[in-house]
Amino acid sequence: MIFGIAAPVLVGVAGIAVDYARYNTTVANLQGLADGAAVAAVRSMAVANMDSVSAKSAVESYVKQKAEEMAWQKGVENIVVTTNISSSGDAVEVQLSQEWSPMLAHVLLGDVKTPVVTHSTAKVVGTVKACVIGLNETADKTVHADDASKLIGSRCGIFSNSVAGASIMVDKDAQVNAQMICSAGGANIKRKGNVNPDVTEDCPALKDPLSDRVAPTVGACDYTNFQIGLPSNYNLQSGKVFCGGLRIHGEAIANLQPGIYIIKDGPLLLQDTPQLIGSGVGFYLTGTNAYVNFGSGTTVSLESPVSGDMAGLLFFEDRGNTAGTHYISSANARNLLGTIYLPKSRLEINSLAYVAGDSAYTALVVNRLTVREGPTIILNSDYNATNVPVPPGLIEGKVILTN
Repeated sequence: MIFGIAAPVLVGVAGIAVDYARYNTTVANLQGLADGAAVAAVRSMAVANMDSVSAKSAVESYVKQKAEEMAWQKGVENIVVTTNISSSGDAVEVQLSQEWSPMLAHVLLGDVKTPVVTHSTAKVVGTVKACVIGLNETADKTVHADDASKLIGSRCGIFSNSVAGASIMVDKDAQVNAQMICSAGGANIKRKGNVNPDVTEDCPALKDPLSDRVAPTVGACDYTNFQIGLPSNYNLQSGKVFCGGLRIHGEAIANLQPGIYIIKDGPLLLQDTPQLIGSGVGFYLTGTNAYVNFGSGTTVSLESPVSGDMAGLLFFEDRGNTAGTHYISSANARNLLGTIYLPKSRLEINSLAYVAGDSAYTALVVNRLTVREGPTIILNSDYNATNVPVPPGLIEGKVILTN
C-alpha cells in the first residue's frame, strides 16, 4: 500500500529529473550554437561593409550546418535566429530560441511548451589589417625592400610567414613603415631608423586568407596570341580566354568591360606606353608562363569586382602554376583597388613612381615580395571607402565571447 501511494511520487520525481537533464542538455546545445554562430559572424566581418543582412545570413548558415551535424532533435527550422551588429561594428550579438516540451508535463498535461532562449556576443579586439602577407614559409627575403624603395602600409600590417633568419630584409637606403611589421622568423635590417616600427620576430604565421577561394572556370580558347597595338582605343570583352596571353603595346588604350579575363599559357604583357583601364575586373592567370609584366612607360588603373568568382581580386594566380616572377614597373599605377593574389610566385615592384596610393585599399598576398629601384608603394586599408570586398583573413584580431 505504501509503495502504491509512493509510486506516483517516485515516477514524478524521476520524470522531473529526466526533464531537468533534457532541459539542461537543450540549453547547452543551443548555447553552443549561439556561441559558435556569433564567433563565425564576427570573423566574417573581415568582409568590408558587412551589414545586418549579411551578418544574419552568416549566423543562419552556421546554425543550419551545425544543427544538421548534431542531428538537431526538432529540426533547424524550429530555431528562431535574431542577429544584431554593434554600433561600433566590431561585435555581433546572436539570440537563439526554440520551444521545448517537458516529457512529464507532456504526458500529464498534453502539449505543453516552454521557450528556451540563449544569447551570445562575440567581439574582435586588437585588430590589425594585413596589407602584405608573404606566404613562403622557408625563404630568406620573403619580404624584401631594396635600393631606394619605400613600402608603406597605411594603418595596416606587413607579415612574412617564412621562418628563415632574414625572412624580412630591408637594405640601407630602403624604408618600410606600417602599423605592424611581423616575421615568423628573423629580420635583416641594414639601417634600423628606416623601419618603423621595429620588426617583431617569431610571430605566428598567418593562414592564407584565400586558400579556400574557388578558382574561376576556364573554358576553351577565345583568342590565341592576341595583341593590341598602335594608337588605338579598344574595348575588351570580359569572360574570354586569352590563350598564349594578352599583349598590349604601342600607344593603345585598352578599356576593359567588367568581368573576368582568363590569361592562359602566356603573359599579360604591357610594353611601350599603353593604358590598361577597367573597373569591376579581375584577371585569372593559369598555365605555362601566365604572369604579369607591366613595362615602365605604361599606365594602369584597375578596380576589382564587387561580386562573383573574382570578388575583391585583381589578380588570381592558379595554385597549380609553376613558381615565377610578376613585374609591375609602370610609371602610373596609382589605382590598384583590390587584392593581388599570387600564392606560388614572387611579385617584383620596380617602378620609379608612386604605386597604388590612390586606391581605397590594396592588399598583396604573394609567395614573395620584392620592391626595388625607387618606387613608393602606398598600401591603403580604407575598407569603408569602397564596395570592393576584402577577403576574410586580411583583418587579424582576437575574437572573444563577451557574454
